Amino acid sequence: NDRHRLAAQIDIIDDGPGIDQDMADQIFEPFFTTKSSGTGLGLYIAREICDGNQARLSYERGAGDGSRFRITFQDSGNLVVSALA
Repeated sequence: NDRHRLAAQIDIIDDGPGIDQDMADQIFEPFFTTKSSGTGLGLYIAREICDGNQARLSYERGAGDGSRFRITFQDSGNLVVSALA
């Protein structure tokens, strides 16, 4: 079968100031934070959860300001998506 399959993706986009490129390489590391409070574990845990479910969490700087976090799900060939109304 030569059908082209696309993996399902979820984008989480904001219009805030974005993340400096110098820091973008570190945001998924455990205990990395730019704040005086907090543990710096949020994005690390989110990526671990995605990895454990055969998905990938990535970051891209948005156009202009803002950030885009993308969850890309592995193409299983028979992905079923449902939503509650």
